[in-house]
Amino acid sequence: MEKVKELGQPPCNIFSTWSTEGTRVNALKADLEAALERAEKAEQELKKNQEEQSSKEIEFGNCQKKVGALENDLDETEKNLKETTEKFRESELKCETLERKVAQLENEVAEKEKKIEELIEERNKLKAEYEGVISSISELQSFQIFTFSTFSQQRISNNYTSSVSPFEKSGRNRIGSKTTTNDNEGIDSFLLNYANKQKDNGLMNVKESNETDSSSSSPNLLLSKFTSKKSDTTQRTSGSDVAKLLSDFLVPSEELYRIHIRASYNNTIVSLANSRKDVLINSSGGLVGFKKAQRGGYEAAHQAAIALVEKVKEKGIKIKNVEVLIKGFGPGRDAAFKAIASPENPWTIKRITDSTPLPFGGCRPRKARRL
Repeated sequence: MEKVKELGQPPCNIFSTWSTEGTRVNALKADLEAALERAEKAEQELKKNQEEQSSKEIEFGNCQKKVGALENDLDETEKNLKETTEKFRESELKCETLERKVAQLENEVAEKEKKIEELIEERNKLKAEYEGVISSISELQSFQIFTFSTFSQQRISNNYTSSVSPFEKSGRNRIGSKTTTNDNEGIDSFLLNYANKQKDNGLMNVKESNETDSSSSSPNLLLSKFTSKKSDTTQRTSGSDVAKLLSDFLVPSEELYRIHIRASYNNTIVSLANSRKDVLINSSGGLVGFKKAQRGGYEAAHQAAIALVEKVKEKGIKIKNVEVLIKGFGPGRDAAFKAIASPENPWTIKRITDSTPLPFGGCRPRKARRL
């Protein structure tokens, strides 16, 4: 009331203002309630939006995971593609090398066939010469038999009983002015025995020929049959002997190449030499591209041996047999040998030798340290 008095307003006006203020307050309450409802709705919508956003984020994360998996699959497929292309190239290279080898083998087969034909011709020539020699030997044998048989017949018919031999009469056995009778008698007895044996053999042949064929009773025919039979048997045995000799003598020996591996602790040197010990190709860990301490490692030795094999293929050196000589106990010893002994290489290892020098004897060693 004091305030109303101070304002100088009558009380009726104050009640009217209170009523208006009450209506305003009610209106403000209604507005406030509507605002609260709107705020609740907005909160609900916000929650829905947040839930939707979280679900979308989850979906986005899943999509990102799928994209990552697809990218990994893409990388794997690219790697597989690269590997397949590399394998395809390697297979093409292998096919080319195999085709070259096939062509080389065909050429070698043709050359060997030519050589075999030449050897067969030479064998036929040698066989003909051998048959001619055997026939001449058989003719000489028949001539000797005939001369001894005629000489024995003449001696028996003339009743030759003197101590002088026909060689002494003709003057063939004259060494000095006088000759001993014992030697002459020994020669005469030997000739008589030989002639009698040949005569008995001739009679046996005559009996056999009479049993088989009565028409062939002349001595010349008997001698010709005897010599022909003997030459046939010698030819049968000689053909196999000549073939064996030719096969042993005319087979060409293949050249034996040498691969030296010098494995030290600082480097690994691999070199190829022929049978005359002439060095053809050299390779080492430093030549391949390794530097300083890496030159004596396992990988450097492996790459050096592979480089030597590639150089051999580039130069077209035909190597079939190889001897491997290893010297030293470096770390590249086994690596170089494994690269050289791989089955993909065109050669076969016939011999492996360890040429590492081991000291024996020598000078006096240092005195042992004593603590």
